Amino acid sequence: MDIPLPNKLVDENQFLTYINQELSETLNRLKLKVFSSKYRQELFGSYTDSRVETISGLLKELHQLIITFDILEEKAKKFRSSFNLVKPLSLKRHHTLAMVFLKEAISSINNSKKKVSQLVLNFELLNKDLEHTKRQKVFHNIKDLFDKLIVEVKENNVRLADFKGRYRVEEYLQKTVQQLLDQNIYRGKGYMLKSGDIFLSFKTKAYLSSEKGPKISNWVSRFSGFQVTHSGIFMIGTGGVPKMIHAFRGFAYGIEDLNLKEGEVYIVLRPKLSGLQRANLWAAIRKRLANLTRYSTAKMLWVVPTVFANKLFHLFGKRVEAGGTLDSVKSKMFCSEFVNQVFLDVGFLLTPKSKYSLDVYPSDIIVSPFVDYVGILFKDDDYTIEKIEQELLKGVKI
Repeated sequence: MDIPLPNKLVDENQFLTYINQELSETLNRLKLKVFSSKYRQELFGSYTDSRVETISGLLKELHQLIITFDILEEKAKKFRSSFNLVKPLSLKRHHTLAMVFLKEAISSINNSKKKVSQLVLNFELLNKDLEHTKRQKVFHNIKDLFDKLIVEVKENNVRLADFKGRYRVEEYLQKTVQQLLDQNIYRGKGYMLKSGDIFLSFKTKAYLSSEKGPKISNWVSRFSGFQVTHSGIFMIGTGGVPKMIHAFRGFAYGIEDLNLKEGEVYIVLRPKLSGLQRANLWAAIRKRLANLTRYSTAKMLWVVPTVFANKLFHLFGKRVEAGGTLDSVKSKMFCSEFVNQVFLDVGFLLTPKSKYSLDVYPSDIIVSPFVDYVGILFKDDDYTIEKIEQELLKGVKI
C-alpha cells in the first residue's frame, strides 16, 4: 500500500474544499433560479403543462448534486483514512481535533445528501395539480431546505479546511529560530499592520512564571499546555497610534494603546474578510462595546476542566461547551470568545467551533485556515530576544 506524502494530503484537502465550494455555488444558483420571478409563478402558481418540463430540468440538476455529494463523501472518507495513516501533524492535540472535525464533515455531507433527496420529493409533488394550501406548504418546504443546505454546506467548508490551518502552523514552527525572529514586525515600526488584524499573545514559559506574567494566563497555560493564552483585535487609532481591543480582567472590554512587554510575543493574523465583512466589522465591535461586554472570569476558570473533559469526550465524538456551562449571559465573554463573536456577527467563521461561539480558545484561532499569517511582534531588545530564543529552541505548544 502506497503511503501518501504530507504534501499530497495538502493537495487532496484543497480539492475537498474546492468540491464543497462548487456545491455551495450551485445551491445558491439553484435557489435564485427557483425563486426568480420567471420560475416562481410557473412552479408554485396555477398548474401549466410547461411546469413538467421545468421540473424535469431541476430534478436533473438535483440528481447531479447528489452524485457530487457522493463523490465528496467518498473522497473525504479516503482523506480521513490517509490522514490517520500518515499522521502529518506532530502535535497529538492537532491530530485528534482534525480527525474529529473530518468525522463531523463526513456526517454533514451525508445530512446534506438527505436534504437534497427531500428537495427531489418536494419538486416531484409539484408535477401534480395541487390545491393552493398544499402548494404553499411545498413552497415553504423547498425554501426551508435550500436555506438549511446553503448554511450547512458553507459551515462544512470550515470543517474540511481545518487541516490546512493546522498543517500551516506546524510548518511555521519548523522554521529556524532566526527565521522566526526575522519576521518581527516591530522592526518595520508596525507598517505591515492593518486595522482588523487578530493579535494572539504567545507567552514564553519564562514570562508566564515571572512576576510580570499575568496569573490567569499562567494558570491556564500550566493546566491546558497552551502558550497562546490571550487574543485581541488590532486597530490604528487617531494619529496612527497602534491600539488593541481586548479584555481587561475584571473590567469591560475596551481599547487601549498597544503595550509590548518584555518576553511577550504577539502572533499577527489577518482574516480573509470580504469588503462588506470588513466594513461591517467595526459596527459589530462598536455594538459589542456599547453593550458593555465584560470579561468572564467564570468562563476562563472553566477552561481547564473543559480541556480535560474534551480529551475524554473526543473519544466518543462529543464536546463540552465551556462558555455555556457556567455563564449563560452573552454580555460576558472571555477574550477569544469575544474575538470569535465579532467576526461571527459579520458572517465570518474563524474555526469549526465558530458557529457555537462557546468554546473557542486562542489556540483554536491560531490554526484557522481562513486567516493569513502576517508575522510576529515583540520588543526588539537583547533581553527579550534571548528569552524568546530559549523558548523556541525548547519547542512550542499551541
